Amino acid sequence: MNSRIVPSTRTINPTRVDRATGRVLGQIRSEKAIIAESEIAKIAITEAVTSEALIACSNLSALQAMLSARAPLAEERLRHLADAGTLQLTNIVLRLGQRFQ
Repeated sequence: MNSRIVPSTRTINPTRVDRATGRVLGQIRSEKAIIAESEIAKIAITEAVTSEALIACSNLSALQAMLSARAPLAEERLRHLADAGTLQLTNIVLRLGQRFQ
């Protein structure tokens, strides 16, 4: 036997180890639950923002069509304005997705 190794006089209490292991496992489970809830929240936010953007886009299209019928000479300009608004909505949804990555 190596003379540098000193035999331990302290015994490990299994219940202490079990409690400590239980605490660590509980923390790990809590962290996993928080991560899962965070991902679910990201999905819900993305869904809500995308739905609102789709509705806003359809409203822009309907308004553009109505105004074009009233002022046919402005149809081209109205289309460009509606397209610009739609692009802004698209950028908002894309930036949201990038923020969640």
